[in-house]
Amino acid sequence: MEPAPPAGPPALSLAQLLSQYLLPYNLRAVPITQDGHLVGLVTLGDIKDIPQEQWPSTRVDQVMTPVSQLRVVRPDEDLGRALQFLGSGDFDQLPVIDPTGHLVGMLTRAHILEWLRIRDTLQLPPPAGRSPESKVLS
Repeated sequence: MEPAPPAGPPALSLAQLLSQYLLPYNLRAVPITQDGHLVGLVTLGDIKDIPQEQWPSTRVDQVMTPVSQLRVVRPDEDLGRALQFLGSGDFDQLPVIDPTGHLVGMLTRAHILEWLRIRDTLQLPPPAGRSPESKVLS
């Protein structure tokens, strides 16, 4: 997983989200947090559906996917669960949260594919069960 990208607050406008997070950090999705807890995720797809002239007056919390509707994983979970989520949904990233709901990172399809390529290049055996190598943080 990658460390958590910069997270925005729920009251931010879409225009602010673009100028302060998406464009400067080259992000396709921005986690939305309140008091350090993940409350949602805003993607480029969420934004492009809103007319540009409404971006300055549309708040992030009006278009974000709330955490209750997100697939999330924990750092100590088996990588297989993350693979199942990524394979069964129309999204490219999974927030990684600790047991208290704090965002600790993001896991993407690209990261998993690269991890698998490296293992394949080194001819390492597939991870078995819940070995330390199969954890999300690996």
